[in-house]
Amino acid sequence: MTGRWGVHVFAAAGLMLFPSLSRAGENYPDLPRKAAILSSILPRADFRFGQTDEEIQKITRLKYPNWGVRGHERATNNRDDPDLPPEAKAPYRRQTAVWDQTEGRAFERVHRFSFTSPLSGSGVYSVSLEIKGAKWSSRLLTTHQWLRGLREQWGRPHVFVEEYDHYRVAYFFGADGKLLSDPGDKCWDLYPLMDDLDKKTETEVQTLIRLIEETNCFFSFDNKVYFQRNGVIERSVIYFQDDMRHARDVLKRVTFGVKAD
Repeated sequence: MTGRWGVHVFAAAGLMLFPSLSRAGENYPDLPRKAAILSSILPRADFRFGQTDEEIQKITRLKYPNWGVRGHERATNNRDDPDLPPEAKAPYRRQTAVWDQTEGRAFERVHRFSFTSPLSGSGVYSVSLEIKGAKWSSRLLTTHQWLRGLREQWGRPHVFVEEYDHYRVAYFFGADGKLLSDPGDKCWDLYPLMDDLDKKTETEVQTLIRLIEETNCFFSFDNKVYFQRNGVIERSVIYFQDDMRHARDVLKRVTFGVKAD
C-alpha cells in the first residue's frame, strides 16, 4: 500500500534475524550479514549496540590504527528551560565519529556512534555508516544489487521511498530483536515524534515511549542511497537504532534537574 508523503509501505516476508546479541538482559538485532552483496556499505561487525565510548575507541586503536576519532558533547538536559541548575547542563559524550584516513583509499567511510547519557549507562543506541567514493573510479554496488541484497536479508522493505536521485528503505524490529512481520506504516509514523526529542516535554517523550510499546517498534534500520543515472550507488548512509533505549534515556534527561511542583 502507499503511505503518506508518497512513501511505499510493504509487508515484510517475515524472515527472522540471526541470533541476537544479548547484553544486560536486552535482545539486540544483529547488523545484517546474511547478504554478502551488502558488505561494502555495512558498518563494521566489531561495532554493536550497548558498547561504551571507551570500547569503541579501543577497537578503533587496535583494529583500525589509520582511522581518526572525534567526539561530540551535549548537555545532559538539553531543554531550553532557563532555570535549570548547572549540573543539569553538564555535558556528556553524546557521539563519537571514527573515519578511515588510509592514504589512497577508494572510499571515504565515517562511522558514527550515538550514546545514551550517564543516566542510562552511556551505551551505544545508534550505529551509522556513511560511505562514498573517494575517487571518480570508485564504485559501490548498483541499486539493483542493493535491493536484491536487502530482500535476501529481510524480504521486501517495510518502507520504500523513491526520489529522483536517491532511494530510502526502512525495516523495523520488535523488543525481542526479531524482524516485524507486518508493521504497515505504524513504525514509520513514529519518526516525526523523534525529531529533536531531547527538546520536547516530559509528556511528549512519555507519549513516544507508550507508542513504541504499543506498536512494538523498538529498533529501526534506515538506509538511504544516492545513485547516478546508470544506477551505480555513489553514496550510502545507514542508521541502525535502538529507538526505545534512546527514548527512555531522553525521558531521564528532560526531567533531570527539573524541580517538582
